[in-house]
Amino acid sequence: MARTCNTLAVVLAVAGTIPVGAGIASAQTDVYKVNYFSNNVAAAPDATIRIDNPGLIYGNLCAMVYVFNSDQQLAECCGCIQTPDGLQTLSVKQNLTSNPLTGRVPSSGMIKIVSAAPNGSVCDPTANVKPKANLRAWVTHIENPMQIAVPIGNGSGIVYPITETESSDSVLGATELANLQAQCAFVKTLGSGAGICNCVPPSLLCTTSFSLPSLPKLSLLTAGQSEQFQYTISYSGGPPPDVSWSSSDKSIVTVSSTVISTTSSSVTFQVTVTAVGPGSATILLTVSNACEGGQGSIPITVNPHDHNQSCNPTASSLAALVQGKNVTAYVPNGHWTSYNTGIQVVPIEPTPLANPASIATPGVVNSCAANSSTGQTVCTANNTDVYLITGSTLNQTLTSGATGLTTFSGGTCANCGVVINQDINTAAITIGDSSAPSGSGLQFLDLTTNTFSAPVPAVNEVSEDILWDPGTNSDPAGNFILSPNENGTYDLFDTSKSPTTPPVEYGNAVGGTLDSAGEDCSTGIALATDEYTSNLFITNLAQKKLTSGSPAGTWTAPSAFMNLPDFAPYAGTESGVSGIAVDSTTHLGIISGEFPNPASAGNAIIAFQLPANKVSGTPALVDWVVAVLPNDPIGSPFSMGCDPHTVTVYLSPGTGKAMGLVTDYSWTSCKAGGSPLYLGVIDLQGLLNAPRTSGTHTVNPSYNLISSGVVTFVPAQ
Repeated sequence: MARTCNTLAVVLAVAGTIPVGAGIASAQTDVYKVNYFSNNVAAAPDATIRIDNPGLIYGNLCAMVYVFNSDQQLAECCGCIQTPDGLQTLSVKQNLTSNPLTGRVPSSGMIKIVSAAPNGSVCDPTANVKPKANLRAWVTHIENPMQIAVPIGNGSGIVYPITETESSDSVLGATELANLQAQCAFVKTLGSGAGICNCVPPSLLCTTSFSLPSLPKLSLLTAGQSEQFQYTISYSGGPPPDVSWSSSDKSIVTVSSTVISTTSSSVTFQVTVTAVGPGSATILLTVSNACEGGQGSIPITVNPHDHNQSCNPTASSLAALVQGKNVTAYVPNGHWTSYNTGIQVVPIEPTPLANPASIATPGVVNSCAANSSTGQTVCTANNTDVYLITGSTLNQTLTSGATGLTTFSGGTCANCGVVINQDINTAAITIGDSSAPSGSGLQFLDLTTNTFSAPVPAVNEVSEDILWDPGTNSDPAGNFILSPNENGTYDLFDTSKSPTTPPVEYGNAVGGTLDSAGEDCSTGIALATDEYTSNLFITNLAQKKLTSGSPAGTWTAPSAFMNLPDFAPYAGTESGVSGIAVDSTTHLGIISGEFPNPASAGNAIIAFQLPANKVSGTPALVDWVVAVLPNDPIGSPFSMGCDPHTVTVYLSPGTGKAMGLVTDYSWTSCKAGGSPLYLGVIDLQGLLNAPRTSGTHTVNPSYNLISSGVVTFVPAQ
């Protein structure tokens, strides 16, 4: 009892508006009915309460109902109007205990009813209750279950005996009435709708039928983008059903709804779906009525993805597939000068990590690209094979339209690389094309139908690592494939009408030995590495100017070569800045070398920061830093891969950080015919934040990149 008294004191203090004895001269009789309920459990039948206004005093009365748990706590309360000579039947399960304050349905308790005069047409059990005699009430009781014998063939079962008693007439004192009102007022204030019972007859609580039309098919979403649609539910036989919208994974997609119109037979919602991060999730619509088991649901799948992922240079050797909270790397065992077939499927996030899986392939795979919207990965072999992969399963092998070989400083290939535009689920493959002036070209692969376009001959040789900027309607830099080549020409292919219409090629002879394309697609700041050197080409594609021409047009834009002198020690034959990748969400990027020749050139990288917004004129790096990667877990110096470049980036779904991903051939060396033994996972912002040697852009060699969490090694075999 001590707990009940303390609770009541709090209730009275909070209510604070009902003086004890308000409106009551003395204790009253024939206004207070008390009864109990029991075995209020799912397996048992429902109990009922019948309330009658016999009409001795003509006019409406209020049944102020207060339902208590067996531990003396008020669970629900409400006021029900009672017309003269009217019998109202309420369900204990559906009317009196389906909406408890605490969410816990009481299995037994007390039902107290105060017979009172209405305030106009309102029955308010929380304040100014004016007792007025004459209501009568009866309650059925679900007694304890018992085992009974039944006719042979039907087995035996459990039954719950049912009895009925009239509610006891108790004397209502001023203090008791004040307590009931105060506790009900507290429940109404605290519960935000919970703790309020209802007076609707059970026959009307059940929506006898409702119609659920098909939910609309949503287009692919960019992280942060929202889409809206209207949805109407039709119903008959009672009040509107309860409707809820939910998401299976709020880290991928969220949903909210607002009722915009209601009629006696329909309710219409405005539904907003917002993409949070890349991956697949389910939007679930649940519709239920007050009858037990009356519910239905329709799932739809939304594939929101990061629009900027299409901008990643997945024409490099590595592909990072991001789905939900999972990140998986697809790592070719080979390259342009290798004989090693197969692909390693390497879990990167979350931890703890599963073991890598191997995929056997007939040809030597040089590049992979992943579509995080669909979960599909596409890999190209040095011959004309194109492999379509889901998870760790090779589903199909296609044959490209390559008709010749393309030769780069790092090797020769028929199929040389692949990149995916996730917005249109289409891959672009660089190929050898004997009909092209450059001996190379592009071919598009529709990944929805698995059909190829006709090969697109290139006037200028394609890049070792192309990049596809998917663009947007408002982005003047978008809808182009970037292809800086080793002859110093930076090509742009206008893909705004492809693959149904061949893209238009535009060249810009900027000089250097351009090796790989990078871009922040959110700003149009594009880059290219200048192989053998420590120079970086940077341009502002948001301000490009295109000029038509034959056999190819030309383009110009504010541009410059930047020298990164701290990387000069790692420049040289088949080295220097080579691979590049940019995360367009954080505007962070990574540059790697290649070919450990000399050996020291195979373990250095650059992390850099680009401007967060579009700029006017020639852009520049905001910051950059050079670091030597630590020895791998077996103590071998880190050894970067051969061509095409083994570097990419992804945005971590777990931390929101931009992560660089590079391969480590360890002691085996790609030039010696080895395959990757480890992947290096690099926190790019963490690397930029690392202490530097005074006066330089070089990470202090005494700083431990592993213990600080900047670099993590993941086994690739």
